[in-house]
Amino acid sequence: MRDVLELFEALPQEYPQLLERATNRGEQIVFAGADFFTLQPFAVELLHLSPAQVALYPTVEEVPGDDRFLLALNDRQLEYATQVYGEDIRYDFFFQREENSQTRLQAYHNDGHVNAVEVERITRDDQGLPLLYERVDTHVRLTQRYQYQQCGTADAQRWMCDITSESVNPAHDYTCQQRQRVYFADDGYTVDRIESLDNGDILYDRAMNSLSLEELLEQANEAIESRLLAGLSQESLESVEVRCVLFEYSLQGPFPPTLALIQPHEVDDNPEYAPLSWLNAPDAELFSERGLDAVDFHQGCSALFDQLNAQLDALEFESQQELVITFYVEFCRRLMNNPRLATLIRTDDDFFVTARDFEAANELELLERVLPARQWQSMKSTIESHE
Repeated sequence: MRDVLELFEALPQEYPQLLERATNRGEQIVFAGADFFTLQPFAVELLHLSPAQVALYPTVEEVPGDDRFLLALNDRQLEYATQVYGEDIRYDFFFQREENSQTRLQAYHNDGHVNAVEVERITRDDQGLPLLYERVDTHVRLTQRYQYQQCGTADAQRWMCDITSESVNPAHDYTCQQRQRVYFADDGYTVDRIESLDNGDILYDRAMNSLSLEELLEQANEAIESRLLAGLSQESLESVEVRCVLFEYSLQGPFPPTLALIQPHEVDDNPEYAPLSWLNAPDAELFSERGLDAVDFHQGCSALFDQLNAQLDALEFESQQELVITFYVEFCRRLMNNPRLATLIRTDDDFFVTARDFEAANELELLERVLPARQWQSMKSTIESHE
């Protein structure tokens, strides 16, 4: 790790020589739509990149999506990559190879000023299998070690890899340790599944790759509803009266949402405030990130939600936005009429379920589409009288 840290600290000074050497050695120029050339093992699977995102294209016009990377190859090996954001503004990636290791250095260049972003190094055994991955950026020092073993029966042996990670933030004296297990398919190299050994969560499942967007949305609907109802059944909510069940999301990653149970006093106690100022999940006393510990939408569903978010992210913005809004509108309508919900929480006469994109602040649009007409007109009148 010390060597990687030294490379990171020296990167701004070494940048001109790295750039000159890399650009002179590049013999073939191709293009890509995602950073799938990170050195971190299994990143393609954990980032849920699509086949189109891990492909190389001969012209920039053929690259799908919004991101564009220029890659310079020499003898079929990557020497240099860059992602341009504007005139003289870009991210540069440099690659160095030794006998059993490879290093990637990433720098940010803006009008002649250079900052180090991160340095990665991967060390492999004689068969090319990853043994050690190290990464340094401005805040974190990450070390991952890989151990391989066989599993299964004597007649059906398959390989798996255990990953032990240690992430250190020196500035905050913070260390995080994690363990993951990678299961390979029968061919010995295709990743079949990645799971967390800390909590059993499935982080990647190859079976998800064959599901359509509609199928993923259907599974997300079932997962959110089942975990919501199961979690609420474990909470002690007998003394709580609920005015609103609120789901919050962001188009940066719309699944899973956060959850708030908003109580009548949180709505009625501050009449001088804007009528919907209370419709903000983190401000609620009962919030899934604080105060509703039994409600966990992530548990066991990370692979599903990550795959769904990746497919949505590949869509044009307008299509993505409408799909997500439609999902939450229909989900909230069904939940509001779910008889089991009424057995788990005590609601007041003005009870409703809704959702919002907290970045877009689109609560009015969803309320109009979710609420029964009479309830929406009453709320709309209250809002207009405050304006």
